[in-house]
Amino acid sequence: MSLGVSGCTWSGVIGVVADSEAEGSEASSLDVLSGGGQLSGSTGEETDALSQDDASTNATSGASGGGSSADSQGTSGDAGTDPRPVDDLGDSSELSVFGGGDLECPYKTPSTCDDTSDDFAAAIGLGCERGIQPSSVSLAGAPSSHGVHHGQLGGPSSPFTPKHGERFVLLSTGDVAHVAMSRDEIETATGCAADDALCPSTVHGPDYRYEILPSPINPSPVEGSDPCIKQPELVGTGDCSRTILEQWQAGAGELLAHDYTELRFTAEVPEAATHIKFSYAFLTAEYPARVDAGHNDLFIAWIESERWTGNFALDELANPIAVDVVRYDYRDAEHPDLCSDGMCVEPKLHGFGLEGHGATGWIERTAPILAGDEITLVFALFDLGDAAVDSVILLDGLRWDCALPG
Repeated sequence: MSLGVSGCTWSGVIGVVADSEAEGSEASSLDVLSGGGQLSGSTGEETDALSQDDASTNATSGASGGGSSADSQGTSGDAGTDPRPVDDLGDSSELSVFGGGDLECPYKTPSTCDDTSDDFAAAIGLGCERGIQPSSVSLAGAPSSHGVHHGQLGGPSSPFTPKHGERFVLLSTGDVAHVAMSRDEIETATGCAADDALCPSTVHGPDYRYEILPSPINPSPVEGSDPCIKQPELVGTGDCSRTILEQWQAGAGELLAHDYTELRFTAEVPEAATHIKFSYAFLTAEYPARVDAGHNDLFIAWIESERWTGNFALDELANPIAVDVVRYDYRDAEHPDLCSDGMCVEPKLHGFGLEGHGATGWIERTAPILAGDEITLVFALFDLGDAAVDSVILLDGLRWDCALPG
């Protein structure tokens, strides 16, 4: 089964909903631009989210998350540590909801269905046998802000290979075609110089600039400090992670989402499934020149469910996925606070559009769900501060999972 997104619409959106097929072939695939890369590379860090709303209250949002140095992925510096000690992770029942399961689960290994298709839904893992069967899938944003990539992105040492199947989805605040290009190719195509620290950069215009984020995203944090998992009455009143509003306000002091793009779907949770899981990576040309300068591009993975509502996209240190605070696993340029002393050369980012910039590795996250519930998931990316300089999200490996016993 392969679900397309042509003609999909949804309510509650402030702005324009793009039809992936009607808007032209540039939005449907990056295959012709990728060079058909088939080389297998190392994968980035994969981490299950535990209690995201607990974790966010312990993250230091004012400090640059990228300042925590990377691990064995090739970045210089001392290894960072998780700010949440094991004793703070909660009891076994909470772990079973958030932590991921290793017992037999009919949804643990869904089939792949993207070997011959550039369908957005199939590329991210939707509609495949034993996988998530969505009732609707839709895209919003400029036609060139989303695409499907086949095989490895970048050169032979790149970690950005598909997590499940042969393809993954890209969302960009710029033009996704530029992601697979070399910096020289981008210069030829756009005039943005290969050695310009602010390239690639695409501005999509006012049609994709929002003062209010599309429903059901609510950036306001839920009240108090207790996690939603312990106070279920908080669910549906705002962002259980308490991460969105503070990062949005860091965008030059304005509450505007520039170059907004998203992928969303709705699905009914099957019997025995207790959480949903996906993988993502964040790459940005805002690093290094505009970190901590009011250009805090932000990625949100919003889940709307009976169990939890809010953002569950966090890095390994429980930082939101935003330019100023995310942990950069790969840094291919010097920054006075994040990478210096001539050690900031990262071959894993060479050979494609984010060379000279910064990125996370692949990160895996989960969110709690209830069997029988109809959930909506929104993957949203937008520029903050202005519409210039591009950020990118890679998405793959969406699937149900089951709880740990106990």
